[in-house]
Amino acid sequence: MQKAETVIYGKHIYNGTDASTFDGAVGIVEKHIIYVGDRDGVEPFLSEATTILDYGDRFVMPGFIDAHTHVQMTIMHHEGVYIGRCLSMEAAAEKVRIYSEAHPEKEWILAYGWLMADWGSNEFPTKELLDKAVPGKPVIATQGEEHGMWLNTKAMEWVGMDRNFPGIKEGYVKVDSEGNPTGCLFEGSMRPIIKKCYDFPTEKTIDILNRFSDYAVANGVTAVTDMRPLFGVNLGKDEAYETYAKKGQGIRYFTTLQLDKDNCEKVLELKERWKEFDKLYCVGFKDFMDGVASAYTAYVLEPYSDCPSTCGQPFMTKEELEEKVLAAHKSDISIHIHCIGDAAVRMVLNAYEMANQTYGRQHQRHAIEHIEVLQDKDVPRFAQYDITASVQPQHLVLMSDTDEGETYRGYFGPERDHMLFRNKDILDTGANVAFGTDAPIVDINPLPGIYRAMTRVHDDGLPLGGWNPSQIMNVYEALKAYTYGAAYSVGLEDRFGQLRVGYYADIVAIDLDLSAASPEEIRDAKVIMTMINGKVVFRR
Repeated sequence: MQKAETVIYGKHIYNGTDASTFDGAVGIVEKHIIYVGDRDGVEPFLSEATTILDYGDRFVMPGFIDAHTHVQMTIMHHEGVYIGRCLSMEAAAEKVRIYSEAHPEKEWILAYGWLMADWGSNEFPTKELLDKAVPGKPVIATQGEEHGMWLNTKAMEWVGMDRNFPGIKEGYVKVDSEGNPTGCLFEGSMRPIIKKCYDFPTEKTIDILNRFSDYAVANGVTAVTDMRPLFGVNLGKDEAYETYAKKGQGIRYFTTLQLDKDNCEKVLELKERWKEFDKLYCVGFKDFMDGVASAYTAYVLEPYSDCPSTCGQPFMTKEELEEKVLAAHKSDISIHIHCIGDAAVRMVLNAYEMANQTYGRQHQRHAIEHIEVLQDKDVPRFAQYDITASVQPQHLVLMSDTDEGETYRGYFGPERDHMLFRNKDILDTGANVAFGTDAPIVDINPLPGIYRAMTRVHDDGLPLGGWNPSQIMNVYEALKAYTYGAAYSVGLEDRFGQLRVGYYADIVAIDLDLSAASPEEIRDAKVIMTMINGKVVFRR
């Protein structure tokens, strides 16, 4: 009998799918699990050389898998200045000024996190305040959901932003009465700036992948789906991911490319080429169907309650969407599409349904990302065609830490409140739900997200009982979405996301028993050990 190199004992072991824990052991040889069961059963696997890790009353589980991250942007945020939660645009500009003066070595300044809701205003920012704060170098200040930018004049000159700039005709670039850009822009119009700011050399991308890995493992995250496409730009370089993977250290990256019928061969080629790695996978395509509610660019069926002149608009026509989806589905490639509004969700559900009816099912694991507004009639369609709802429970409070400061529900009015963030409704139909953070939109730590899924309250504990309390999940439902559900969303549930014999030994230990803890205790809990491929990569 093969002897275990490592055995983990615990009184509260969660396997990634069951609605319970067990008192027992997990045995590991090299990268894989060879035993899961009670304590007596592991005895034959022990030898004098076996390393014993006993976590007693604490919690042992599969490594968290974050189903939606933006790796390059996250690390760039770590190098910039946070201007979220400022109470005015003047205060935000002042933080940028202070940061710029403290970092004279930077050729350009990245700020991030601003939301007009924080300023108590629907007034879009303009270049003048940033010009006054930092007149001598470009400033790129990204909106809190990364769907908008605020630039100073130097940044506008840097990217050649004039009255002919892409996106003006579509209304995504704000202009003055004479048609000149004011320094505020949204959605696809940001593409030239993204290309300018995120076109890193290979060595820089490798450094980013390593730094993100360190950030992830400290939070118990052992794998992430890296949504590389950002408004048509695939962030990072393939060769950098391959160099990272060859070293065999750190987390696993499940990567996506821009959805395009002409990219099918590229995805299939990467899938085949990366089969030699266990830290790198190409899992399909990613695209955007709409924007975000905070910029009124999410595509909804009925006008916004506080901006009745618009429903937003789709980023693709019905014909463009269907052409792309049909080509990918025919090639057996999975697709992940960003949809915030109910109109966008319905368009994508219709396209996925058409693809299934036209070509049948193979191994595709299509997903819709975010799903913040959802009509009753569309809830059961996820289960019908095995479409994953890839959602981020922390987004529930993205607009405000407190219930009093909440603006999100105001976009849609009380008549649509029941349609918002319907994660439990989707789960109850039998559909797969995957959890993530959308890092850097929120911190990658999964535990606050589990707390949010279990309470649906703001940090002040309001509203009492949570908003849309029928959508509250229990701890096992939330944990499954962050383990098995996330692995299933990329078609890799046969090797990740569970503690089972033959699976990779990606395991975390947490400092308290999550199955018996209050939601508040779960929120504040700490990961004390992260293991990947049977090796401990983080200890607290």
